[in-house]
Amino acid sequence: MPPRIHSLVSAPRVPAYQEQVRLVRYRGSLRAYAGALREVGPGDVVVVNGALGWGDRYRDLVAALLAGVRRRGAGIIVLDANWLSRSLPSESRAPAFAHAAVTRFAQRLLLALDGRRTIFCLLSDAERQSFAREAGVPLERVVVTPFFATVELSPRYDELVALARSPQPFVFAGGDTLRDYGLLREALGGTAVQVRVATRRTAGSWPSNFEAGPLSATEFQDTMAASRAVVMPLNASTPRSTGQQSYLNAMRLGKPTIVNDAVGVREHVAGGAFVVPPRDPAALRERVEWVLANPESPELRAVVERGIARTTGELTMEAYYMRILELARGL
Repeated sequence: MPPRIHSLVSAPRVPAYQEQVRLVRYRGSLRAYAGALREVGPGDVVVVNGALGWGDRYRDLVAALLAGVRRRGAGIIVLDANWLSRSLPSESRAPAFAHAAVTRFAQRLLLALDGRRTIFCLLSDAERQSFAREAGVPLERVVVTPFFATVELSPRYDELVALARSPQPFVFAGGDTLRDYGLLREALGGTAVQVRVATRRTAGSWPSNFEAGPLSATEFQDTMAASRAVVMPLNASTPRSTGQQSYLNAMRLGKPTIVNDAVGVREHVAGGAFVVPPRDPAALRERVEWVLANPESPELRAVVERGIARTTGELTMEAYYMRILELARGL
């Protein structure tokens, strides 16, 4: 039997991917999930999602280990290899006291899949370099696969585009993981800028010009689309990248997007968003106020257009998964 690609990750909007891989869907238990991989043979390739962490009980990594896919001689591609924790101890689903131990456990799972036919995919070059160095994996087996805009997958995409065309007078920020809302408060608190923040984090008080609280996924998208501009204040002290889905979706909707310079930001936005220094509230405030005061500026329009081009060209779901197919064929 010729080599096959078995993917535990589906890409429903990429027909070429769906047609060329054998999709292995979660079957309600790890035992059944791993059992679906028993037919993997030498020369085959298995694609797993390394981003499924504590909350998903590391489902893909554990299934691949239980099925012994490496021992069977299969190649392995780990998407979004989760070497560094996706959150701070205070943000993690795991108990805060166990955060370090959980991180080490996840690292052991990743290395248990390592072999000469294993490829680890990271979201930025800085993470690629640090992963190779810290994990002891040859750099040629660690690749960068940037993330993509996901908003087009929404069945309400046309409604969101319509909302984006008639913005309301507020700026939007959102997300819980590795966000720096202290920076946002310091930059925009007490100003004339109206700010809406979608977050479950309640630590600290919010300025009077802020409206903050948890939103459903639908409300999150609607509020982002309706905003005048989107601000993503990221935690720039961590070597882990974060927030790509949010700021890329904002760019795809044609929102003027402002992000502070954290890991992976410049690689993803590539001139399609305004990037300010990592921990500079004055610079963040100045850029937000400039964007709001200059909606017809040629500079602003050029950045927005580059953001749309970026998220409809290089950073799409199709481009991402075709890259994974290319890597699998190379194995």
